[in-house]
Amino acid sequence: LLDITRIDSGGVEVHPQAFEVGDILRKIRLHFEPTAFEKGLALRLRGHLRVVHADPLLVERIVRNLVSNAIRYTNDGTVLVSCRQRGDKALLQVWDTGLGIRAEEQAKVFDEFYQVPNTSAVAPHQRKGLGLGLAIVKRLADLMNAPLALRSTPGRGTVFTLELPLGKAPR
Repeated sequence: LLDITRIDSGGVEVHPQAFEVGDILRKIRLHFEPTAFEKGLALRLRGHLRVVHADPLLVERIVRNLVSNAIRYTNDGTVLVSCRQRGDKALLQVWDTGLGIRAEEQAKVFDEFYQVPNTSAVAPHQRKGLGLGLAIVKRLADLMNAPLALRSTPGRGTVFTLELPLGKAPR
């Protein structure tokens, strides 16, 4: 809640710079690989050498939130974090083979305190949190003027895509 208040009140500054996505992916691997392993999930990371121009701290916070959710709501299969070039943009994506989000719920998941209603496929321990993670993700993406998209199919999984400008490799 404090994070959202800081973002909304202008207390979070954006400091864009060129950086390799691999810097973030290494931290994601260290932090989330044990959790994924405990659940029997594969955590795959692709696009280490891609260079983007954005605020590395804000991008890392976004990816951490998305990967945390992906692992939480995936019971079997894979969570993939990838970065690939599309024209003059980089698409930083978090894919999962999880529960998916119904079409009528997709617009609401970025609202504060909103959680997709209980389904029998979601165990009580998976419902941790207050429904603020995706609200924070959306606000941080907006702060960086980085479009954020969601595609999901119930029973098949979800992909979140953050569109970032390509950067030039730091010397």
